[in-house]
Amino acid sequence: MRPWRSRLNSPLDNSGSSSGSGGAIASQSDVTGSRAIDGTVYHNSTTKPIMVVVSVGLATADTVEAKSDATATPTLRVGYLTMNGATNVIMELVFWVLPGSYYKVTRVGAGNLNTWMEYT
Repeated sequence: MRPWRSRLNSPLDNSGSSSGSGGAIASQSDVTGSRAIDGTVYHNSTTKPIMVVVSVGLATADTVEAKSDATATPTLRVGYLTMNGATNVIMELVFWVLPGSYYKVTRVGAGNLNTWMEYT
């Protein structure tokens, strides 16, 4: 084992896979079918943080932003993507949602949702 791994308490074992212990990511869920990037608010009702990875297709002048906080209408920006000068690219928006917090992703323009993954 590399000395720096033990000091950092990495969630990955030496093989690079999740160990499933402690603070490690234990599960992943593809929730694309039940999520939208239209400002719909979702709630993390678990006792663990959620890492959200949203893959979006963007064209010129499209923007996508994520907001999350403890209120039912989150206003704290935790992620932002914008496309200037290029067309039709795929980008990933990654952010954390604390236990009990609410979250939403909103687009401006014609951006489209490709995938929405949640890791706990």
